[in-house]
Amino acid sequence: MKFGPVPLSQAEGTMLVHGQTVGDRRFRKGRILDAGDIAHLTTSGIKEITVAIFEPGDIDENSAALRLAEAAAGPGVRAGVAGTGRVNLFARHGGLAMLDADAIDQINRIDEGITISTLRPLDRVDTEQVVATIKIIPFAVSETSLHAAKKAANHAVTVRAYRPYKIGLLQTNLPGLPRRFWQRPRPSSGPALNHWGVKLPRRSPSITTTSRSKRRSRASWGWAAN
Repeated sequence: MKFGPVPLSQAEGTMLVHGQTVGDRRFRKGRILDAGDIAHLTTSGIKEITVAIFEPGDIDENSAALRLAEAAAGPGVRAGVAGTGRVNLFARHGGLAMLDADAIDQINRIDEGITISTLRPLDRVDTEQVVATIKIIPFAVSETSLHAAKKAANHAVTVRAYRPYKIGLLQTNLPGLPRRFWQRPRPSSGPALNHWGVKLPRRSPSITTTSRSKRRSRASWGWAAN
């Protein structure tokens, strides 16, 4: 890839490396200049522009980032859209981030212009949370480097979904405990358990027992799985 100023007459098909506003139009960094862009810049009096010129074997930053993201995304993960050489990987559902640390380290060693950053292994993630980010630092990378990175990726970023379990919860009423505590329709732990994919079923009938040591009644009840 070549980088530098060129006459406007030679800029068609090159990539703009600095965003700029010309007249009533905004040209963003990374834009591939077409014939219409050249005509607008010419009529605005622009004669020279700084661009990146791709050479054979170069892959532009957005295409490279998307291709690597699709290679790295495993079960439970989807690739987002590419922009400025960046693609995020999102969790398709809640669960645990499962990462191949060796593969990720290998990707980051292939080319200084190709990077991947992730959460920590076994981090808890929610649906549509960012699990990893692919970033291509220069405006283009070589096909050779990208191919090696894709081969190393091999679905290195996955999300393992929570497995639903049936559980039961037993609560005990001790002497002196306020009635409002054990008369709640649901324990405060319910929402936290739901976040992990665990549901508390209906409340079961209460059972009264007697403590032999203190001769006091104790009521026990719970939410039991069917």
